[in-house]
Parts: sequence; C-alpha cells; structure tokens
Amino acid sequence: MRFMDLVGLLHSLDLADQGAHGRRPPRDDVHTVQDALTAMLADEDFYLDCVDLEVDTTASQTPERPFPPFHRLNDLDLEFRMFYWWPGKAAPPHEHTAWTVTAVFYNTLEVTTFDWDVAFREQRLQPRNRFTGVQGMAGHIYDRCIHRPANLTEKLSTSIHIFHAADQPRIEREVGPIAGMAPPTRAFVRGPNEDVRLAALKQLRLRALAHMVGQFRSERARRTLDAIASAGDDLTRAVTDRVTWSMSHGTDTRVASEVR
Repeated sequence: MRFMDLVGLLHSLDLADQGAHGRRPPRDDVHTVQDALTAMLADEDFYLDCVDLEVDTTASQTPERPFPPFHRLNDLDLEFRMFYWWPGKAAPPHEHTAWTVTAVFYNTLEVTTFDWDVAFREQRLQPRNRFTGVQGMAGHIYDRCIHRPANLTEKLSTSIHIFHAADQPRIEREVGPIAGMAPPTRAFVRGPNEDVRLAALKQLRLRALAHMVGQFRSERARRTLDAIASAGDDLTRAVTDRVTWSMSHGTDTRVASEVR
C-alpha cells in the first residue's frame, strides 16, 4: 500500500507542533511532506489508496460519527481528510495556526489569502494573494494564515489535507470578531431529518469518488469501482456502471455535481 510509504515518512520527521505560541517543527520537515505528497499524487496506486480509504470511511460513517477523517495517526496528532467542493462552493475565510499540508486531489481550486497582520491589528479582512491550484499540486501552511478556498468551476473538485491537532483558530479570541470570518466547517447538529440527509450525502460522496476513479484504466481502478458499487444504492451503482463504460471507451467521466 503506497499510502503507508507516506505514513512512514511522517514518522521519520520532526513534526510535533504546539501551535501559535509554542514549539514549532522545522519548516524544512513540513516542506518535505509537501514535496512527498506532490510526488505521490502522481502515482496511481497512491491515489487509489486514498480513494479506497475514503470509500471505507464514507461507507462506515454514522449519524453519531459523520464525516470522520479517512486516516488518523494518533501518536503524531495527525489526521487525513478529504473535502468535497461542489461547483460554486467556497469556504469562509478562516485561520490556521499550526502546520498543514494540502493538495488538490481532483480538478482545481482557487485560494485567496488575507493579510494576517491587518486582520490582527485592524479586525478586518484584506485580500493579499490569489492563486489557482490544479490537481496534484500540494502546498503547506506554517505561519498563522487566513485563507479561503473555492471551487469556481462547473465540475466537482476535491482536496486532501493533513491536519495537526494543534491547528485551532485563535485570532478572534485574541482581538474580537472579524467580519466575514467563520469556521470552515459547521459543528454537527442533529435535526429531525439528519439520517435522511446524511444517507443522501454519503451516496453523493461515493458517486464523486467513482468519477475520480474514472481517470484510470487499470484493473486496480475497476476493483475500487466495485467497492464503491458495493457500498452504494441503485443510483450509485448506475454511476459506477457508467464510469466503467467510460473507462473502457476512453471518454471523460468528469461531470458537474448533482447538488451544491
């Protein structure tokens, strides 16, 4: 499993982090993780390892434990997550305070960064840079940072993230509210129809994963599609059948998302 090569690398580096006001890891080690993730995403087996882990995690999620990370390294305080960016989806501006390594896993994302010093001094958001990340491109955050990823395309995008447990937003606790900032994800609040909503979202994610697998033509990719079909409902199995046909005929399997 090529994914375990990345896990082995992480264990070999000094990545302990106490966040904004504590002990930091060597930045070169964080950069090593970024470079390794970029290289590994070009490898089909590594890519499909990540998809397989996400399929297993998605299939086993429950209302009591929705959207868990697809892998944890508790001894290193690290977790791996995949985020799904439906067409037009944008995260609100939010802060990172410990190192993270992130890559575009599928399609593209546009990332806007904001001047952290201005936010701290003046409690306002001032855009600083904007760049487009393409599939396979990895980057890292080391210093405190405020950013906003967005999918401006008409196709599904996904990203893969390595988070440290010390990465917790602090700036609004330090200086007060800043207009426009918000957590990138909302805390899970169970409503009267949450079981139905989560079941539907699970199937949407499985269908999205099927389209990601459709980039490949190998027997390994077909086994991954079989696993997605096994976890899916009738519509998801119809999607995997369509992707399998597209793989055999060399057509583009990327489609616009079904929901936003």
